[in-house]
Amino acid sequence: MLTIPEYIEIRTAAGAPAAYLSPGADGLKDCWIDAELNGQCTLSFALPMTSEKWTNLTDANRIVAGGREFVIIKPDAVEISREGQKVWGKVIAQESWVLLNKKYITVSNDPADPTPDWGTVKILADGIPFPGCTAGSAQSALSYLLQGTEWSVGVVDVTGAYDLETEKDHLLANINKVQELWGGYFVWDNLNKVVHLRSESDWQNYTGFHIRYAKNLKSITRNVDYDIVTRIYPFGADDLNISGVNGGVIYLDNFQHTSDIREGIYKNQDIKDAQKLKEKATEILNSLSRPRYNYKVNLVDLRTLPEYAHEDFTLGDLVDVIDENIGIDVRVRLIRHKYNVFQPWECDLEIGDPLEYLANMIADSKKAAEFVKDALKPNEGIGNILKGFINTFATQINSSNGKLIWNDSTFEAVEIDGSGNPTGKRVRITPGGIGISTDGGQTFVTAMTGAGIMANTVIVNSLYALSTDDGFTKLMASGLHVFDQNEMERLIAGWWMDGATKRFGLRVTAADGTTTLLDDQGLLQTWQEGRADNVDDSHPLILNIYVPDETISIYKGLLRFKRLAFRAYETGASSGGSYSSTRTSNSGGSVSTVALSGGGGYETTTTEKDFGYFSQLFYTDTDQGHQHEYWDDPVGSNVTDYDGVHSHLVNAHGHDIYISPHTHDIEIPSHTHNVSINIPSHSHEILYGIYQSSIPSTVTVKINGTIAGSYSSDQNSINLQPYLIINQWNAIELWANGLGRIDATAFIQAKMGV
Repeated sequence: MLTIPEYIEIRTAAGAPAAYLSPGADGLKDCWIDAELNGQCTLSFALPMTSEKWTNLTDANRIVAGGREFVIIKPDAVEISREGQKVWGKVIAQESWVLLNKKYITVSNDPADPTPDWGTVKILADGIPFPGCTAGSAQSALSYLLQGTEWSVGVVDVTGAYDLETEKDHLLANINKVQELWGGYFVWDNLNKVVHLRSESDWQNYTGFHIRYAKNLKSITRNVDYDIVTRIYPFGADDLNISGVNGGVIYLDNFQHTSDIREGIYKNQDIKDAQKLKEKATEILNSLSRPRYNYKVNLVDLRTLPEYAHEDFTLGDLVDVIDENIGIDVRVRLIRHKYNVFQPWECDLEIGDPLEYLANMIADSKKAAEFVKDALKPNEGIGNILKGFINTFATQINSSNGKLIWNDSTFEAVEIDGSGNPTGKRVRITPGGIGISTDGGQTFVTAMTGAGIMANTVIVNSLYALSTDDGFTKLMASGLHVFDQNEMERLIAGWWMDGATKRFGLRVTAADGTTTLLDDQGLLQTWQEGRADNVDDSHPLILNIYVPDETISIYKGLLRFKRLAFRAYETGASSGGSYSSTRTSNSGGSVSTVALSGGGGYETTTTEKDFGYFSQLFYTDTDQGHQHEYWDDPVGSNVTDYDGVHSHLVNAHGHDIYISPHTHDIEIPSHTHNVSINIPSHSHEILYGIYQSSIPSTVTVKINGTIAGSYSSDQNSINLQPYLIINQWNAIELWANGLGRIDATAFIQAKMGV
């Protein structure tokens, strides 16, 4: 019974769970798996852009759904759209085996050339087989190719022995080449990293599942391809044919559907053995000699119901398709299955023979490049030009209804209808060029000459600039691309992906391959402002930088500064003389009081004088002299002497003087002082030099008044971008915590409108 999953899982590349997506919890919708036999398998879904799980949807992770592993690597893997008020992102992921196109391999089993040049694959049928494999088998070739990868080879039951030789093709291209040579169907098991190559004839898995009208069939479309070839001319490498192994005849016939002879050419330059060429041509002719039927079926998958739990099918199975009303009752192979992961009963199937159209072949860029290379190189005659055409489409069958007209100078391919009448379409080849006509050759709507290609419409996948033959210019589905000698993309004129957004216009990239100089958002321009000056805690250094109105976005804004020592410069100065007057005054005078503390004081003096002998002296001044009264010690009587002018001898003696504690009051009256200084004219000698002082320890940065940070060291990459405002002068202030000097530069890089 088919189980409806609750979610799809996102895993890391190592296999660890990263996130889960479900319709209920995440709003996931339109989740479809589209798997095609021998083709791509994709997972697509839509998720609201508001989901936080978009961070998990990257090329680094894997998505597991429906038993398969997917990876997001397509150029247009995410598409953004709006539905009313809601914005959705649509994801298209590919099955993870596609990552093999990101690997290259160098391998050889040729004993004579065991170490070929880089990118060379040389696996020969007569070389050394891979251990455990048959020489020349597809299993041996796949084992050599996948050796050293995380992949291994499973069941391989296709037969045949072929050489696989390529140069500078990625690993996936080489794996596909194995299928082209040996045939069969690839079955990829991404979760277990195993690839199988099953034979169309031996792989007949039938479970009994059938699609029937009035049971599970909703609608059916049948396409019939009557482009039949009954006679095929096979050619291999260097125009190898099969005459040596086919009784001298170079063609094969198969009239299983009609006896009409309808010719075609098959050429495969990879086949160098006539018998192998015959076997491959026989296999192809068996499919081309009958009508091919293809059915596109829209049905209801009933396997979710218990009563139909026994019915099962998978890609590559044989299924029955029955609709009695239109006469369909066939058993054919299921080659495509598209279904809704969370509503698996909604599904479309494609069964039968895969349809291939010539238009798809012509659009192949590699074959188109080979066409130009081979068909237009100088040749001696018309036969070589025709050979160039054949070599161009090396592995294709030319089975158009028509006739060939060849004379000495002209070769024409003329289309005819079912009655054998010309339709007017023809291709004419002459030594002068190639012309394509729709009116029987009267006019040519497309022509190719030595002057170039002239046409109303040219359809290609990739176009290389042939005018210079340098390989640097390519025209791809996304536009014109120009690369440099290092294979860095330097210019796109068209569209490109920017994350999940598709952008259009012209994009010019720098030599590093990542910096965008010009795109739809403008031209990348840079400018800067710098200066150095002394600062202190009240005088900052200010840079003013203008961001014009034409600025679309500021790509980068950086500030650098260096703390330096305060710097001063000294010079001399001359003078013409000078007069200076200073005046001070006190009103009302001034009193000063001094107090002496303590119990008085003594002063002792000693003087040597000759007064004779006496014990005590008293004297009184008179007009002409003075008189003395003294005691005469020997006599003991009082003597008075009235002599006039005379002298006294005073013997050496001492005096003791006692001064009692007291104060002094000093009064200074109001007064002024005038001082005049006259300096004559003079000059000073100039002393040259740079004088430095302190360095600020901290610098605070303000941008438009907002503090961006404080720093105690020099800075080289302060981010200005969040603070800058478009269409105004932006002030960048650097404040120091003390005396010093700052050298600063602001750098701006922005996208400007053009």
